[in-house]
Amino acid sequence: MKTIDPERARQLVATGEAQALDLRGEDAWRESHVPGAVHADPDDVTSHADELGRGGAVVVIAEDEDSGRKAAEALRGRDLDVAVLAGGMDAWSDEDLKTEPSADPDDDAPVEPDAAR
Repeated sequence: MKTIDPERARQLVATGEAQALDLRGEDAWRESHVPGAVHADPDDVTSHADELGRGGAVVVIAEDEDSGRKAAEALRGRDLDVAVLAGGMDAWSDEDLKTEPSADPDDDAPVEPDAAR
């Protein structure tokens, strides 16, 4: 399985040449992820293969390279050009590359008290 350094991954994702697939836990995802990344459960990564498009490039982002490699192997044979982010999300952060918090209002919205009370 091939790996890709953070700066090259940033370039590919920023230009739309590749889709970032973030396999970290939900809390880590909500706090900070690669802009435009798709979040997926690492145990169910193949169910997200259709979202990634056929024949496209995918950069797998995980807590560590070993987890990323396992997910990349699961995507093998799906007509995707898959690479694993070398060093995982820690390497992305170490390079001070841009991240963003979750934009899903359900993820970030404060819990409102029950109006009926």
